[in-house]
Amino acid sequence: MKMRRGKPSEETGYWSNLSESLGRPAHVLDDNDALILLKAALERDGSHAAFANRHGVHRTYISKVLNGGHPVGHANAIVKALGLRRVYVAE
Repeated sequence: MKMRRGKPSEETGYWSNLSESLGRPAHVLDDNDALILLKAALERDGSHAAFANRHGVHRTYISKVLNGGHPVGHANAIVKALGLRRVYVAE
C-alpha cells in the first residue's frame, strides 16, 4: 500500500480503520525469555567460545549479557544468532 501525504482521505477515520487490522499473531518474549534461549544455545554449542565463534560474537560480550551488564534485547548480534528480532508491542 502506498501512503500519500497531503490532503486526508474523504473517508472519515480512514487511518483509524486501517490501523485496527495491523499486527500479526506471534510469540512474545521478554528479555528473561531471550536470556533462557541464550543459555540453552550455549549449552547446545558446548561453551561460550564455541557459540561466539559460530555466530561472530565476542566471548566477553556474551559474558556481559549473562552477568546482567547488557540486556539481551540490546545485543543485536546475539538476538540475530538466536533467530529473534526486536519488535514493539502495545501495552
